[in-house]
Amino acid sequence: DGPLTDLNGNMTIDFGFVPCGPLICQDQVTVSLYNDCKICLTPDMITNQAFEPVYKVKIKVGGKELPDACLTGEHINSIEPIKVTVFSDLCADNSCEVTVILKDRIKPKIECEDFTISCAISDYTPDFLADKLCEPKAKPAVTDNCEVPVDPKRISYSDVWHDCDCKKGTSTIAGTSVDCNKFSGMIVRSWKATDKHG
Repeated sequence: DGPLTDLNGNMTIDFGFVPCGPLICQDQVTVSLYNDCKICLTPDMITNQAFEPVYKVKIKVGGKELPDACLTGEHINSIEPIKVTVFSDLCADNSCEVTVILKDRIKPKIECEDFTISCAISDYTPDFLADKLCEPKAKPAVTDNCEVPVDPKRISYSDVWHDCDCKKGTSTIAGTSVDCNKFSGMIVRSWKATDKHG
């Protein structure tokens, strides 16, 4: 079995039995963007009655049809409705339409490293350590699938200061063994980042 070619070189592809009964779409479908901040919709995401390549998908945002069946981060929180139609060129007037809610569920990724600073300074803020003391580890590396770079206004931190008791010699602070003869304390800095989609 396979494609059939006539004497003139024309190819006919046999799809077998093509179901052309009424399609039933869900009223609303929620989909999530992938790591590349993009998702291309296929018929099976909209209805379990349709299959490729017989059925296809077209997307309209605010009544304007997209050139392909793919959504990106720019379509999130769109004030215009996202309408998706499943249709088939082989089955006339056999289609259904659904409203799509697009989400970005991938959180920003934060990578930070421990570092040591002098007790002689009184300003321990990331801006001072990075900009004035040129400490490369003072600020974390923050990446996101839909936002490069992440807006610094949506990056925050909180500090918890732990004193080191030199009489004990070694103390366990936040799960880390600290030589209190060498260090006076530890700042546990917790970072949080939110992307533009919340």
